Amino acid sequence: MSLSARRQQRNAQRVRHVEEMERYALNTTPMEWVADAERRITDLPELLTGERRSCAYEHGKQMLLNAHAVIPMQGVGSLPLLRIALLNDEYVPQPERHRCWHDIEPWEIGGMGYTPGGQLLESPAFVRQNDGHLCLLSSPHPSWGSWCSFKATYSVLMTDFFDANDALLLSCNFFGGVQSIHNGTFTVIQSPKGWLSTCDDV
Repeated sequence: MSLSARRQQRNAQRVRHVEEMERYALNTTPMEWVADAERRITDLPELLTGERRSCAYEHGKQMLLNAHAVIPMQGVGSLPLLRIALLNDEYVPQPERHRCWHDIEPWEIGGMGYTPGGQLLESPAFVRQNDGHLCLLSSPHPSWGSWCSFKATYSVLMTDFFDANDALLLSCNFFGGVQSIHNGTFTVIQSPKGWLSTCDDV
């Protein structure tokens, strides 16, 4: 197969995957919710070059925008499989450039008890809060083993793997510094606002 044909096949697979991610959406889209969602997503603080902090990637912002437009007050929107992986201290988030797993895979951690590619996130769902904000939550908190030994500085949320173990990036969670574990369980605690949120200070 030629390089051009492989690229076309790869793009078609990504389109099908994005459509699957958004299949939960309703047929009607209240325009006032769309306008409000666009404002909230646009108002998210810009990530400075080289800044180490949590952020939403472009596909995560778009998925949040689509869900915000269709999920009613106190409503819940189910999601297909999502995956969470861990990154080392050398990674610097660049949401304008990093879009797929292969863009950041070189910074994935290694160590006893950690499987490359991370693990599936259990029971992910969009939940509309009483204040109108939309959050992507999961239960329980993701954790690794009982005899783990490694160091990590970020967790990354992404779609499940497709197209030769690639995935679309959704959000990055900065731990505030290097977190290490030796012969124990490593647990990632999601923010009260979830893995993704329309809160302006996400």
